Amino acid sequence: AVDAVKDIGSRLTAGSRYHYHWAVLEDDSINAFAAPGGYVVVHRGLIEAAKTPEELAGVLAHEVQHVECRHTLKGMVNGLGWATMATVLIGDVSALAGALAYQVGTTHFSRELEAEADAKGLAALVRADIAPDGMAAFFRTLASEAPQMPIALLSSHPATAERIAAIEAGIRALPAKTYPPLAIDWPAVMRGSRLASGSWKTICRS
Repeated sequence: AVDAVKDIGSRLTAGSRYHYHWAVLEDDSINAFAAPGGYVVVHRGLIEAAKTPEELAGVLAHEVQHVECRHTLKGMVNGLGWATMATVLIGDVSALAGALAYQVGTTHFSRELEAEADAKGLAALVRADIAPDGMAAFFRTLASEAPQMPIALLSSHPATAERIAAIEAGIRALPAKTYPPLAIDWPAVMRGSRLASGSWKTICRS
């Protein structure tokens, strides 16, 4: 699972000004979040909910754009305040590590920022030669199965009907193109994810 996240993420961030770090968190909830400086964390539950590697790519493309556009940093400043952020930057990180982790994982972005991350995420998928319809497919799955699944992603990234429609419209507006399937053994990723144990899986840097 970590290798799959890293491989897809590296394609989506080629040429970025950031050095990205990828991690899979041993958590059943369907969630993913990005932190300032290029950290992207995916919960195991989200990987297991994705039906194809292209669906995972759609989520990663969205989260990467939160980093590229500095949405997460803005959300942390709004949620924790400038004084707290200054304390972190000065170096007193230990006392605030828990608060920062919670804030990053539960940041609520405005509709405008979510729309920007979706649109730029679609563009990033196209640049990486990854089928963009995986993004729409995953959010449709979330919207339809939300009552049955432990989902954290919907609380901070609501998959509203309007948002899904906007993503689908964005895909239709793209030039017609046939995308090669991602060369990832998805059944093997599923098996490895279900056998995983422990708190944090390996953190990889691209």
